[in-house]
Amino acid sequence: MRYTSHAALSGAQQENAALTTLKRSRATDLLDLAHRQEPLLVNLFAHVRARIRLGSCSEHDRALVAAAVSVLLWLVASTIVITNPAVAAAVLVGPLLLMRKRVTLRDCAVVAVLSSPVLVFQSIFMAPLAVALGCAILAFYRALVGKMARTGLLPVTVFFLESAFCVFLRSLRKLTPLTIDSQMVALDAKWFHGLSLAVWHWSTAHLYVWLPFETVYFFLPCAIVLMLDGHERQTRGLAGMTMLAMGISAVPIYMHFPAVGPAHVYDSLGLFVESLAVCNCTPSLHVAWTIFMWRATPCSRRRTALGIFALLTAISTLTTGEHYVIDLCAAVPFAAFWVVVYRAASALKQKELGKVVEEPAFALGE
Repeated sequence: MRYTSHAALSGAQQENAALTTLKRSRATDLLDLAHRQEPLLVNLFAHVRARIRLGSCSEHDRALVAAAVSVLLWLVASTIVITNPAVAAAVLVGPLLLMRKRVTLRDCAVVAVLSSPVLVFQSIFMAPLAVALGCAILAFYRALVGKMARTGLLPVTVFFLESAFCVFLRSLRKLTPLTIDSQMVALDAKWFHGLSLAVWHWSTAHLYVWLPFETVYFFLPCAIVLMLDGHERQTRGLAGMTMLAMGISAVPIYMHFPAVGPAHVYDSLGLFVESLAVCNCTPSLHVAWTIFMWRATPCSRRRTALGIFALLTAISTLTTGEHYVIDLCAAVPFAAFWVVVYRAASALKQKELGKVVEEPAFALGE
């Protein structure tokens, strides 16, 4: 057995004590330095925060910041439209929002400049979309500056959220290399007598049927902007956040039931092939979102129009071959759940706003 001498033990303890004292002194020096620099850091942070807040800037500075943000968004949006114009339907509402006020020749010139990249790199058939993109960016700038309502932010915001959601779903496709479309086709044949494939084949054989429903299918982002534009300011953000939550909550279901739709798993000869398309079948978010918009819109006229649009969208999901009938069935309870959540949250928010309004009147009555 080995024994450590008392002298060696006391020497080690002294060395540890010296190291502890040195560390404490260094920590104390750092704290003192931080306390000495604290006023400078606080003032610098307050200065930066005051400069980046648009409400506290001058009108000139606010216009410069809004112009810089709009140019950046224009560059990114132009690139997205050039590479994938199918996701740009949300900006089609841009001209409608912009024409709520008088449009000058300078506005037309700005829209022409903003539309130029898409017109240069795309065909002439993309001209309406290019003009709509320019109008949406100009409306975004005016909303930032305060020269039009905040609804001018909606087209560009919905456009970018839709693009980000598509990119996110495409990145998740690598996690589900195999799909269950063969089982979905068999289930559709057993339960619905092959209705999904029959409707898709019939519509593709009749272009006058396929093209209008294809337009309805890709018109969903535009309908979302119009629906949010019809909401009051207190509920607009809640409706938008609910639709965003619907999209996020559907992702785990997509990963658990990966399917891409009949249009992506059959080639021109009618042979079944594996596809690398995005897995976003069950439930159909097109149907779920349109049902939610139909039930959550306060305006009766828009609610009727959105009800018709929801029915046409449900048909278009089959004519385009993007979904099976069971996807539409799964979308109904999914949408109903989020409608209940939205109404409960909206009632709670209205109750809180009512308390805020009633309390000063009650105080005056005292």
